[in-house]
Amino acid sequence: MADSTESGGAVGSAGEQSDLVSALPIGVYRTTPSGRLLLANKALADIYGYPGVDSLVEAAAEGKLAWYADPDRRDAFVRLMESWGEIDRLVSEVQSRDGRRIWVSETARFVRDADDTPLYYEGTIQDITDLLSVQRALRESERRFRDYAEIASDWFWEMDETLCFSYFSDTLATETGIDPQKLLGRGRPESALGDTGDPHWQAHLDDLKNRRAFYDFRYPFKRPDNHDPLVISASGVPIFDENGVFRGYRGVGSNVTEEARVQQSLYEAKLQAEFANRAKSDFIANVSHELRTPLNAILGFTDIMRDELFGPIGVPRYTRYLEDIHTSASHLLSIINMILDLSKIEAGKLELDDVEITLDDCIRGAIELINPLARERQVRIEFTPNPDIPTLIADERALRQMLLNLLSNAVKFSESRSSIEVAVDIGADGEGAVVRVSDVGMGIPEDKLDLVTQPFGHTESSLSRSYEGSGLGLAITRRLIELHDGALEIESTVGQGTTVRLIFPKERRGGVVADRQM
Repeated sequence: MADSTESGGAVGSAGEQSDLVSALPIGVYRTTPSGRLLLANKALADIYGYPGVDSLVEAAAEGKLAWYADPDRRDAFVRLMESWGEIDRLVSEVQSRDGRRIWVSETARFVRDADDTPLYYEGTIQDITDLLSVQRALRESERRFRDYAEIASDWFWEMDETLCFSYFSDTLATETGIDPQKLLGRGRPESALGDTGDPHWQAHLDDLKNRRAFYDFRYPFKRPDNHDPLVISASGVPIFDENGVFRGYRGVGSNVTEEARVQQSLYEAKLQAEFANRAKSDFIANVSHELRTPLNAILGFTDIMRDELFGPIGVPRYTRYLEDIHTSASHLLSIINMILDLSKIEAGKLELDDVEITLDDCIRGAIELINPLARERQVRIEFTPNPDIPTLIADERALRQMLLNLLSNAVKFSESRSSIEVAVDIGADGEGAVVRVSDVGMGIPEDKLDLVTQPFGHTESSLSRSYEGSGLGLAITRRLIELHDGALEIESTVGQGTTVRLIFPKERRGGVVADRQM
């Protein structure tokens, strides 16, 4: 078969191509049946790494242009062309001028004259190296996603724009026992396999209808094997295309049956504990009231007998016994009163009666009540007022009780002939108020600081057990200061002493009281 175009005159040269061909973004070529290049454009030269069309044509004439990285690929191309007459988007690997391997998509046709004599090939070549890289990355990403989907304990799902399920990962079958294929094409209510008429479900369906994301939507799921229902948690986000058109939902599902069972058990245990705590508080309050009545009678009668209102007792030893009975009953009554106060606080029945209190007067009053005990133990109480904090907004009875608790503790645990310092400071924030009580005493071990603010919390030592106390004072104080939106802080060093602070927030600072007595 003669090649009538070997001279190139019939089809033109590279310089004779039109401006349209030159401007095309894909490579255009024309060759003789034997493969000699007759025509090319700039895009083809760029693909092969040549600076221009002429240099590309020259390289082809010298046999330096490697059309295919695989030498056998050219022969395969010729055979295909001869058999089919044309090729559409044939993907091949070619080699550029600098030795790079690139992938191209080639479309070509075999042109013949009226006598069916072969004239030339003409076609287009497009560099698809980057496209193939993207496609490979997408395939790898899809494989990675599906691998994760198959091994994950949760399952993945998708909905289309009609809110019908279009995909489930296989974990759904493992976790629920239902074939995912049976749910494909079904809407949300039809796939729930349970009651969807309650408000909880209606709110979820409203989210879907209005294209809102949802998280941890939980519902009972009826198993196909009629075993106990599962509890399913579903989360999903709406998907929109680049034009903002809704395309469906994508999300995850989880079998949270065991978690839900544990939460329910904890909730029931919490209810039982709260009931038991209320019953305990009610019992303590009732018993305390019952004990307080006879104790008041004991105190009243011992007062009468001790003061010999109806005549002399006659035996001095009986008088000492009456004094011991009175002291013991007073101590027991104080413990009962503290238990009642703690019960009220824990039951939420203690309401504050906030008034503006002159802080100095309240502290001095508490010191006067504690001074007899302090003198007995040879302890001196020193008070340093702060003129910048004249008043507090607080419950006066509660504040007095907090001060008495702190002062009595400080006196009981102070060394003989030592001093207790009481001061009023400005809060660390520069706005609140702090009442500080510091003693020089036995101190509290660091690991016991939390314990002493718990009801009946004593530090375990032979020294601490030698002092009387219910272990309720600091517990009540902490709860009372917390009712004032404040805090109790304790700093202590064993063998050196303890500092306790009542920290009141800035909202508890009062105004200035004129003509205060310093």
